Amino acid sequence: MALEENPENMDIINSLFRVFHSLKGAAGFLGMESINFLCHDAESLLDEARKSRLKVNGEFIDVVLAVRDMLEKLLTAVDDFIRAGKDKLPNFEGGLEMHDLAPALEMIENLMITSDESVQEGEDEPPKIGQILLGKNMVSPEKLKEALDKKSKPLGEILVDMGAATKDNVDTALDEQRKKKVLKTAAVKVDTKKLNVLLELVGELVISQSIISQNDVLQSEENERLSKDIVEMAKITDSIQDHIMALRMVPLRQTFRKMNRLVRDLARKMDKRVNFVISGEETEIDKTIVEQLNDPLVHLLRNAVDHGLETTMDRVDAGKSPDGTVTLNAYQKGGKVIIEVKDDGRGLDVEKLREKGIKQGLLEKGREYSEEEISNIIFHPGLSTHEVATDISGRGVGMDVVRKNIEQLGGRTEIHSVKGKGSTFAVMLPLTMAIVDGMLVRVGQEKYIIPTVAISQSLP
Repeated sequence: MALEENPENMDIINSLFRVFHSLKGAAGFLGMESINFLCHDAESLLDEARKSRLKVNGEFIDVVLAVRDMLEKLLTAVDDFIRAGKDKLPNFEGGLEMHDLAPALEMIENLMITSDESVQEGEDEPPKIGQILLGKNMVSPEKLKEALDKKSKPLGEILVDMGAATKDNVDTALDEQRKKKVLKTAAVKVDTKKLNVLLELVGELVISQSIISQNDVLQSEENERLSKDIVEMAKITDSIQDHIMALRMVPLRQTFRKMNRLVRDLARKMDKRVNFVISGEETEIDKTIVEQLNDPLVHLLRNAVDHGLETTMDRVDAGKSPDGTVTLNAYQKGGKVIIEVKDDGRGLDVEKLREKGIKQGLLEKGREYSEEEISNIIFHPGLSTHEVATDISGRGVGMDVVRKNIEQLGGRTEIHSVKGKGSTFAVMLPLTMAIVDGMLVRVGQEKYIIPTVAISQSLP
């Protein structure tokens, strides 16, 4: 999916090539000829793209995805075969015969026929520093090739010695290269159960510390020193709590990027042109919440592509761009994470929803309702604005699942829609489902704790 957005990115192509190459080798070693053969052809296809003989376009991505899907089926068969008993492994290839590789292999072959043979094979691929200098017109292709042929010392030094580039040019390219390098930090895998136990213990520690600090005995003058020591201990306890909470926080990146394939496949299936934009994928949220976000996001994005966006013809007739845009965005606000699914489609038809609501007994005929009240009936089970059910939507299931799952996570869903302009579905979730800070208040003889995230203003 990243390659489709950046078809000229050689790093992505090389990365894909290595994956297929490794899988091919492993399959060959284990005698899994079907997987080996399919990976070999896919590897050849990617090699053509590496050598710029084949253009990376939508058709190319379709073929690679088709191969990937077939490999998933084959590897699932491998897993099933192994679970059936190790004694069957010598005849393993028989377990893969049920899967027809012909369609995937034919797609690869058809695409390979179109490859451009004009580029000579075996050209040296310039290193990154050379690509940067070449892209900024700091060195000519001829000089770069001459420097690459020498290979006696670092490329930058050779170019400076040749007079093909200045030292400042090389330093600039090196700085840019450093910025693009991804820094890898060491990580230790920890069992989630152990992490949960640690979190619970820290929760008990925080509560115990709060009980001690609120003890009336500490308020007396003779215990003033002890009270100050407990306040210092509270700071350490809070710091431990913050660090433990951070261990459970994970970015939304992986969840968001899985949606790329969903939107792409839906768009092609429905013959709609869709630009899918992701932002805020670095936003972090509790791991427990992330694990339960998949279903709500799938339903919201399906609705955005199917219900929200018009067909290409309808968009042109309405004076819009033929390409629809669906945006998936996340950001933090206060103590919450807000995830928005936005489209620039037709928007909600309030009148049509009102009619559906009255027909199904969800709204009273003759009574006045706000647009928000009418819009919210789409979350009711069984309600759909599609007259005919398809394999994508129309049975009235989906949005009720969204609301139910989000409410179970302690969140809520809001709708903002303008007819003819588009809709935005905002999912508001707590940062974490663990410990929550609160303010202790007293009303008469009763004491209460109000979550700090629920307090908009406190007055003396």
